[in-house]
Amino acid sequence: MIKENPSENMMLAAHSLGIGSCWIGLAAGLGSDEAFLKEAGVPKDHKLVALLIFGYPDKGALPAPLRNADVILKWIP
Repeated sequence: MIKENPSENMMLAAHSLGIGSCWIGLAAGLGSDEAFLKEAGVPKDHKLVALLIFGYPDKGALPAPLRNADVILKWIP
């Protein structure tokens, strides 16, 4: 059973330091790949919960445009 997943906290902390991050959801299958786990040095009593990458964003990157909060296309109940 997974007791904690500090991934969001790690990503928020990185952002506060000017570091970009991305949750690599498609890499989740690596957690069951014994060859990968051995090569990555993951201890046998550990489990991969989230695969994250971190790095410094390109200085030329544009900020995301502001969203207009009163524009909602459709709510799906």
